[in-house]
Amino acid sequence: MRRRTLLQGMGAIAAATLSCTPTTRSQTGGVVVDDVSRLNECRVRRVVSCSCVDDVVAAVLQARREGVPVIASGRRCSQGGQSSIDDGVVLDLTPLNKIGVIDEIARTVTVQGGASWDDVQRALHPRGLALRTMQSSNVFTVAGSLAACIHGDDVNDSVIFSTVRSLTLVDALGQVRVLAPGDPLLPFVVGGYGLFGVVVEATLSVTTNSLMQHRARILRAVDVPAVFAQEIAGTNALFSARVCPAPSSFFDETIVETWTAANDTADASALELGREENVQRDRLILDASRRSPAGKETRWAIQRQNVSSSSSLSLTRNNVMRPPVAPAAFLVHDADSDSDIVQEYFVPVAGYSMFLAAAAKISLADKTNILEVKIRFVKANDDAVLSFALVDSFSFMISSNVQRTTAGLALAQRTTQRLVDAVIAAGGRHHLTYQTWARADQVARAWPRLPEFLAAKKAADPGLLFQSRFFRNCINL
Repeated sequence: MRRRTLLQGMGAIAAATLSCTPTTRSQTGGVVVDDVSRLNECRVRRVVSCSCVDDVVAAVLQARREGVPVIASGRRCSQGGQSSIDDGVVLDLTPLNKIGVIDEIARTVTVQGGASWDDVQRALHPRGLALRTMQSSNVFTVAGSLAACIHGDDVNDSVIFSTVRSLTLVDALGQVRVLAPGDPLLPFVVGGYGLFGVVVEATLSVTTNSLMQHRARILRAVDVPAVFAQEIAGTNALFSARVCPAPSSFFDETIVETWTAANDTADASALELGREENVQRDRLILDASRRSPAGKETRWAIQRQNVSSSSSLSLTRNNVMRPPVAPAAFLVHDADSDSDIVQEYFVPVAGYSMFLAAAAKISLADKTNILEVKIRFVKANDDAVLSFALVDSFSFMISSNVQRTTAGLALAQRTTQRLVDAVIAAGGRHHLTYQTWARADQVARAWPRLPEFLAAKKAADPGLLFQSRFFRNCINL
């Protein structure tokens, strides 16, 4: 199979999970866990490994008897305390990863909540099937993706809610419930950050693993909406754009990539599942871009050079949605002094130019060490109570490197708050999956249905058994 150079797509920074393994501190009691950002260290009572539904039920009931809060976790890729709770119980769902029935006629797959998208892809691929919606990386768990109501690159099928055929949930009473579309609880569970129960199984609709043709080109960032409207909107294309973070063309030059149906047939090598390559090389180049403007210029120059060399590439849909096209391992960054974080902003199409200009101005003024800005299209979807794109929108996923000092984190928080103000002014909202640095008034303005969400939470879980740091800091204001 032809391989693309892996110097792209920083959306998967949130997937760099190797530094998230909990460590026991017996001398102080409990277990210390953190998420991928390494900015939310939390001491919990215990981490319970769950390899079957009975394990989840037993853990929930025990926590209920003890009167302590509980929350489920997968790869701990969310960066705002969504998968941990101080002095509570964390359920590790990653052993709960079996692939169940694949219905080739109905085009559905049933999987356990701890399965990764990589697990699902490996099961679907021999059947000629592929995922409809997934993040930029395949390391995330299914349950975690549903909890965040993730979106992907498919412009006509971007939000995961539309793929849900049923969910199996362990609720606050330890009861196992099956939720189908139309169930009044489903819009609170999908995009509910694990606060209504533990998703132990999901049946999702899938699609054909068709052959896709790649096209890459360089545009100005301000021209992306017009080109998208004229050439891409309403198609079944996969679309993403990367805005230049280097000083020479900061927030201006943009690489736009699309994958559309290919006319030719796939050879045997194209049908093999891809894997990540050249991890150490790409990690060194990315690290150079963290350290200096010259490193950013070098990395961007390589990305620009790849535009012409990769435009004739054809891959199956599965391979477009996994390494080496969507790499993850080279993004792992475990330095003591600094951390890579992601924040995401959803901007209505009409507010795109306004937010683009504001984000560039804020980032320059605050001297933000931006690693990449990835833009995707999100089709309007209000299925979840906490839906992030009520109208057709562009998402701006801004990846940056921050210093792990009091001053460095304070600056990152101020920058985030300024960007949240900017996205609200443009008619949009920030994603709740990342750092909970937005002010209470900003959260209230961006997410007016939070009171409804909280009322339903208290009705479904009056004892507030399911809690997280995120819930305490952001939802339960």
